[in-house]
Amino acid sequence: MADEHDEKSASAWSRRALLAAAAAAAGCGPGELVRPGDLASGDSGLGTGDTARPTGSLTGSVSGGTADTGRTAPPRRPNILLLYPDQWRAQALGHRGDPNAHTPRLDAFAAESVSFTDAVTNSAVCTPARALMLTGVMPWVHDMDDNGARLPDGVPTIGTALRSSGYRCGWIGKWHLEGKQSAGWVAPGRRFGFDDAWAAHNFHHRYLSAELFFDQPVPVRRDDLWQPLWETDLAMEAIDTASEGDAPWFLTVSWGPPHPNELSPADWDLDMPPELMAAIDPQGLVFRNNVPRDQLEPNGNDPYGIRGFLHGYYACIRAMDAEVGRLLDHLAQRGLDRDTLVIFTSDHGEMGGSHGLYKKSIWFEESLRIPMLFRWPAGFGGGRRYAGGASLLDLAPTLLSLCTDDAADPGLQGTDLSPWLRGERADEPERVSFIGRRQGGAFAWRSVRNHSHKLVQLVDSGREQLFDLAADPYEDRNAVDDPEHAATLEGLRAELDAWRVRAADPSVS
Repeated sequence: MADEHDEKSASAWSRRALLAAAAAAAGCGPGELVRPGDLASGDSGLGTGDTARPTGSLTGSVSGGTADTGRTAPPRRPNILLLYPDQWRAQALGHRGDPNAHTPRLDAFAAESVSFTDAVTNSAVCTPARALMLTGVMPWVHDMDDNGARLPDGVPTIGTALRSSGYRCGWIGKWHLEGKQSAGWVAPGRRFGFDDAWAAHNFHHRYLSAELFFDQPVPVRRDDLWQPLWETDLAMEAIDTASEGDAPWFLTVSWGPPHPNELSPADWDLDMPPELMAAIDPQGLVFRNNVPRDQLEPNGNDPYGIRGFLHGYYACIRAMDAEVGRLLDHLAQRGLDRDTLVIFTSDHGEMGGSHGLYKKSIWFEESLRIPMLFRWPAGFGGGRRYAGGASLLDLAPTLLSLCTDDAADPGLQGTDLSPWLRGERADEPERVSFIGRRQGGAFAWRSVRNHSHKLVQLVDSGREQLFDLAADPYEDRNAVDDPEHAATLEGLRAELDAWRVRAADPSVS
């Protein structure tokens, strides 16, 4: 038994201790519903704009708002459409084998794309993940390590870099970088390069009471429309407006679903129209092997049960697949599909009842792994899959490499994935990705993951968890004391030490 073996070493965690530590990190006990506040939760058209010198640096001093003007735009580069739903775990896709995920449009899109099948978030919480995706450095660099943090003025982002390189940049949907005191409005000059289009809200997950801010500090509210439908409509209008000009554009569509509402994580009636809920039969759901079967139905700790939660989650997945399809169809109808780089990813995953837990913030695969698909017909062929390490941290250097003339920015902490996108590099399953949660404290942890193994360390105690993901894909057993994994363990420890230096980990003395 794994528990009996682990008790032989003080450095190992037993199965029970592992779940207790994970639950503490998430703010709940195994099987207990994550309550709001216990676990940090997430929660108009593009104008012609000005063009500027072609520079893609994220480490230079760039204001949070408008780029330099009066310069000549560089030659045409790909348009960029970043599709960025919140809390979409990598497992929840039909082409990845999830029987609950009705995703025909994304499955067809994946067949045309380059996919990084083991991609992870580098911080499994909304605000830190969004900050590192936009800045290309770990969130603690800018003190963005928890939800509710406010991105400091002047921090360079993908938006500021691409806008200064001649792109018109816009953002639609959830932002979550303006700080916990924000009422939702993000003023011009605080949009970090996404100044050419704005229809956003700093943070809310009330999808049946749709509310967005445009260019005034007064929200526009729509009670007649599910919010993702409205955001998709706005995205299509933005694309149309941007396409009237000669400069390339970069548009992020940051939908909220499948993230549940912040008031009651499993009461999907607060989030979803009845007809969308009815499209999924909760009695037909299939559950992952690490979902406790005695917690499927409502119980004393969970008034909805795992079945009730996943009913709404997969109803969102199905509905959001249709919104992805609407945008892809719009690109094709406008003749823009060949010259547009479309990226589909998410800020982090969702536990969805695995190990008896909900939401994210935890080191398990359901929380960490995210979809990562790139399609650009004019730039590289599709249909290729890579198991080598990839993460949100890689998005900034990849976009700068593909879309600007600058050399790789040495200040960025991720990896430029463009050689793999172009098919110039072979798969490297042993490449590792780095994940970190919190700067310090009892539940701060660090992890490295390659295709076959994942090492987790608690920062304060140094306690470790090693998962053999090939033999134990549901992470039921700590292999840290298994002699057969000794060489793997030492190799991953060295990788983790090197990554912590590379990522300017504040806990490294």
